[in-house]
Amino acid sequence: MNNAYIRAQQCKVKQLAGIGWWCGRRWDPTQPGTQMTSVNGVEVNSFFSQFKVVSLGDNGQELSTIATGIGAMSAMSGDLTGANGQIMLKIPQIYYREIFNAAGARCGIDLSLTPVPGFKLHEKFSWGNGRGEIYVGCFEGGEVAAKMTSVIGVPVSTSKTIAQFRALALARGTGWHAYDYYTHHLLEMLFYVYYGKSNSQEALPGY
Repeated sequence: MNNAYIRAQQCKVKQLAGIGWWCGRRWDPTQPGTQMTSVNGVEVNSFFSQFKVVSLGDNGQELSTIATGIGAMSAMSGDLTGANGQIMLKIPQIYYREIFNAAGARCGIDLSLTPVPGFKLHEKFSWGNGRGEIYVGCFEGGEVAAKMTSVIGVPVSTSKTIAQFRALALARGTGWHAYDYYTHHLLEMLFYVYYGKSNSQEALPGY
């Protein structure tokens, strides 16, 4: 995914629920294959229902909503070709806390869409001037007209340097960037909480 890209757009933050609305997972770090257990699991579906797949113009404007909720991504409908913008996952502002055991190994993650005591705003949203949401490509980065794409049917762009991938992302316009560490960290935590496991090949066979 090092050739995917992100659109970070600053906006006013909208609080979606009251204090304490969060969900998480716990696991035994000494047993890598152990299934994760849910904490406040009743909130998982509500949490991920706030995510959307949208078509995004090069100027950062949302042109249409393709799907609402993570579960709906497998049934995306509409123009996915790029004729009506890049196909992006819209992630709202997220607060988190990581739980560590006495040995210093991470053994839990909690996520919230609102401020909760003991949680902190994820660095992807607090870094620099801050941002209210981010957009991550739904398709691996391809290349059309010397610009990186997130659309259906375009081959994945490979055999380039990091600098070249960054240039392809930046060529789309102000605010477009290459995939970065903070985005990877955020997606990793979202994966754990949604699927309840660390084995991505088991959760998403064939990808």
